[in-house]
Amino acid sequence: MKVWRVLSDNNTMGVYGVGDRVFDIFTDFVGEPMNITDVIKLAIEEKGKFYDFPYMGGGSLVFSEKSFEVLGKMIAEEVQFIDAEIVQDKCKLSLINVFNVMDAIDYDRSIPERRLSGRVKGFKKLNFKLEAINSRNLFKTPESGIRIYATDNFRDAVLASKLGGLEFVEVWDSERNDEMEIEDQRRYEVYLEEIEKNKGIEYNWEEAVELINRGKVVISGPWKMKVDENEVIQIARLSVDCNYNWNNSTIIPPVLLTLKWHVKG
Repeated sequence: MKVWRVLSDNNTMGVYGVGDRVFDIFTDFVGEPMNITDVIKLAIEEKGKFYDFPYMGGGSLVFSEKSFEVLGKMIAEEVQFIDAEIVQDKCKLSLINVFNVMDAIDYDRSIPERRLSGRVKGFKKLNFKLEAINSRNLFKTPESGIRIYATDNFRDAVLASKLGGLEFVEVWDSERNDEMEIEDQRRYEVYLEEIEKNKGIEYNWEEAVELINRGKVVISGPWKMKVDENEVIQIARLSVDCNYNWNNSTIIPPVLLTLKWHVKG
């Protein structure tokens, strides 16, 4: 069994909320059903190749009518479907409020990172309780914030149905042992060392943005940045399997502003 983080594909259609009410709704997606009777109004921000799971940002998940028909019954006990429509063409959508919040993290085999207050802000090493997630599809954890996790059950259903617009990033594999993880970490560190050895002229944030706007790809440690065909900044972070996971970046992580960047060789 694997656990995947659910993200929007870079080529999916982008939408945004019309009115302040939509922002309030997403800030209230805290793992509980909400009392909403109005149809939420959305507008198209940019067209894309895929329309089954429109991108809205903020950790949200949006279904088209087709996605709802295929997957709705499967996840009905784990999420709340909130009616929405695109104002330009009255196209019906569903905002997905995942209220299946589970104590699913195995702290005996995980390494949490904590704030000064003691609150968990992330994990250096993350393991889940197999018995807690084995029969689940979509879920959150008390520590995950806006992150939505999927099991193989949900991912396989999406892939089998040929629905497009979601990206699944592996975060845990029940079949991996500590020795395999140590070897992955060693290869990851070697990969980063090679990046550092081969970097050329370094640039600050403003200079790096100018470079990507001219079609270059820039790198800083585990981070990589470029602009896509729609002139939207794409940011990726190197994962432990030495692959980059690209994301649309409507919000730039503050840590990136202080880094030194170099052009990919």
